[in-house]
Amino acid sequence: MTRRRPFRILLVLPLIAFGLLQTALVAAASTQTASSIPVVRHTPSVPIELPKQEKDWTVLFYNAADFEGGNPADLFAAGMQTMDNVHVVMLEDTYDGEATVWSVEGSPETPELVALEEWGEIDMGDEAAFTRILAYCDENFPSRRTMVMMYQHGGGWRGACWDDHPGNPEAAITYLTPEEMRQSLDSIGGVDALLFTAPCIMGAIEPVYQLRHSTGLYIGSEPMSGFGIWTNALPDIAACLATSPESTVGVLARSILDAVQRTYDPGKYLSVTPEHAHALIATPSLTAVASTPSLEALASALDAFSLALIDALPMSVEEIRQARNRSQDFLVAEIVDAFHFAQRCQEIPGLQAASVALQEALSQSMTCVLVNEEGYPGSHGLSLYFPFEKHPDPLFCRYYHYRTDFEEEAAAYRGADLWLLEDTHWDEFLVAFYDRPFDRPHEDE
Repeated sequence: MTRRRPFRILLVLPLIAFGLLQTALVAAASTQTASSIPVVRHTPSVPIELPKQEKDWTVLFYNAADFEGGNPADLFAAGMQTMDNVHVVMLEDTYDGEATVWSVEGSPETPELVALEEWGEIDMGDEAAFTRILAYCDENFPSRRTMVMMYQHGGGWRGACWDDHPGNPEAAITYLTPEEMRQSLDSIGGVDALLFTAPCIMGAIEPVYQLRHSTGLYIGSEPMSGFGIWTNALPDIAACLATSPESTVGVLARSILDAVQRTYDPGKYLSVTPEHAHALIATPSLTAVASTPSLEALASALDAFSLALIDALPMSVEEIRQARNRSQDFLVAEIVDAFHFAQRCQEIPGLQAASVALQEALSQSMTCVLVNEEGYPGSHGLSLYFPFEKHPDPLFCRYYHYRTDFEEEAAAYRGADLWLLEDTHWDEFLVAFYDRPFDRPHEDE
């Protein structure tokens, strides 16, 4: 098991702020869905003896609601239920309660959650909990294919699914790292689809590459996300699994993204969202990546691009800095759209060939993409860690520097057991870039 890593305040504060927005969106969706379709929770007086019947699909909803935010359990249950050839299971851990394993039963008109086991207080941000529920489903809900849907916050290369430990406020917030996810998924031989149905910024190359052999399909959002974009799509996704259980990964990916795009209605969320943030929720942003050799080619292209950047630094550090400044970024400007950055570097001497090759590799690696062109005009689907913040001297308020954030996070990033960093020189480029003295940049033209 990899060592535990607490979230740093730098990341926690903006995600908590967005968590309040996400909570509002879940509440708004609950008002329109759960009130009209009540979900019955049933705890049998004696343990249920599971038939262990093999079906086409098992869907596991890893509902890490153990934080001060929304709990979409009823929304999920109202949208997706067990069918003749599909098991639907939920592990729910709430902020003020203990964990329960539920079988999602009933119909769209009368959804029901049937308690299977009470697990007490668990750490949803720990590899042990994820491994345990995967093994439980593998044993008790056998199927030819498996889909895992994950709820809660996300942190890109850091992982996803916080646990706030309300019973122990002194404990650090924990979360599943990409390496821990990989180990858990590999413990059951991998899964067919892994969907980050709420966690933000999981359209990052680092976790995508880490999990390339552990899931046949990876779907995450490059910018911020939320469960609200998935709520109305759940019945269509369930229908796809039930009626076309043998769909290829490519067909499945397009079906899921089409369902989200077709059913999402931002209008009902605008009233609970600050006006300045309306553009950010106008269109869902999702990236689907299949586990194909294209991901190996992507790593090779990124490695060549990183080496070219290192070679170009002595003469072109300011041009590279400006390329980064003008590229689409997300969260607290700590991650950058990889395609957009490569485009910005294309005109820098010595970088054209490597930049073009990386753009081509990125395009080939993505199965299908939804982008929010209004909110994130430079988004193409996959991001990389490349942080920066505004210069602390007010005289340089129009310019940026990179030293503080990277100095604080470099050890965690380089020590996160990320295979992408083992197979490329991306982190070596970051070290070389940040090690350059920050000179007063030329004013943007």
